[in-house]
Amino acid sequence: MQSVLKQVQASTSLSERFRGIRENYIAMADRVANGQDSWEHGDPYEIADWSMIHTPIEAAVWSDLRSMRVNMWPQFPVSRYFVDFACPVKRRAIECDGARYHNAEKDAKRDAEMLELGWLVMRIPGWQCFNEDLHKELRIFLGVKA
Repeated sequence: MQSVLKQVQASTSLSERFRGIRENYIAMADRVANGQDSWEHGDPYEIADWSMIHTPIEAAVWSDLRSMRVNMWPQFPVSRYFVDFACPVKRRAIECDGARYHNAEKDAKRDAEMLELGWLVMRIPGWQCFNEDLHKELRIFLGVKA
């Protein structure tokens, strides 16, 4: 029996939203482990309505990722963190670093912890999230052919 995912709305508090997202990812991981779903072919929109949750810079990168037809998972939990976008199969994380929410020292520590877990992290400064050349850099990082 396939587990049912909860609907996550942008109108709920931030902590409730991320609790719901984490619960949905746990249910999705169970489906993957039981052979009922796949990280490579699943639908990230089952987790949440991302169009109502993404920041503008995340929305720009999400649009690029979707146009490349790579299956990335937004706000993916890795250990005690949420990464902006993740490919759990390849253990690649993409972080969109808006100036308000990021601190270089904390980010370096977080990236080191994720590296210990086998994850590679690509950090994109907020201003670069709207850059046309970003598409090429994303393809290289994710190993996607043009």
